Amino acid sequence: MISKSSNLWLIISSNFKFYYRSKRFQILLPLSLAISYINVILVFLHIVTKPSSPYTFMDATLSYYLPLFIVIAGLFGGDLISKDFSREGLFTLSQPLKRETIFVARFISALIASIIAVLIFLAGVMSSTLLLYSHLVGNWPLIIAFSIFGMASLLAFTSLFSTLSKNPSISITISIFVLLIIFPLIEAILTDIQYEPWFLIIYGLTVISNVAEPTYPPHILKEVTTNGIQRIYNVTIPESIEILLSYFIISILLSIIVYRSRQLSEI
Repeated sequence: MISKSSNLWLIISSNFKFYYRSKRFQILLPLSLAISYINVILVFLHIVTKPSSPYTFMDATLSYYLPLFIVIAGLFGGDLISKDFSREGLFTLSQPLKRETIFVARFISALIASIIAVLIFLAGVMSSTLLLYSHLVGNWPLIIAFSIFGMASLLAFTSLFSTLSKNPSISITISIFVLLIIFPLIEAILTDIQYEPWFLIIYGLTVISNVAEPTYPPHILKEVTTNGIQRIYNVTIPESIEILLSYFIISILLSIIVYRSRQLSEI
């Protein structure tokens, strides 16, 4: 009799092979690396001037992480459940496996694929900084740790959208649209009315750029503008952990609940 752990790793292996051979994976890896080298190429081509401070350069190079991470999470998590309506999904569901096992295995395989893309981007940022300045700046252990943690939370959130549609393309598009358009719009509105967007995952993800600064920015900055004193909020490290962990736990639980309630006849 095959053990539960054997079933789990079998599905993880088969799903990761699916991602590894997919066009999305083969495109995202070189794309992640190319994005990380945009600024150093512009400097080498003398299109932009080399910043005097390595922190300025790294901040500009690292700034691409949020849209890139959102796209990665959307592509790997947006069809986590909606792929049941594919030939591969039908085969998986016909096996004598619990839905929780299937979901966890799929999530782990998608997370592995996502982390590989994230690490390639971060490696590109590090190497491009080394090319120009011959040394690294910023708290890289924290940058890497929060990037992986943030990707896990993003992936959990996008997997929740995969319960909304039978069409993987639609669920992927909706998840990316919400994270890339709707949430930033809400954040901009809240910023205008000087309210901290503590409930948005993209606000929690700004911790990645914050830990890359020479000194971590204060929670509240006050700027004098033509409209008076403007408050600017920076997420704290404990606050970021709470936001990302909440999104991760709630999204995973809701996804599993929906997945368990789905009948094979719906597929």
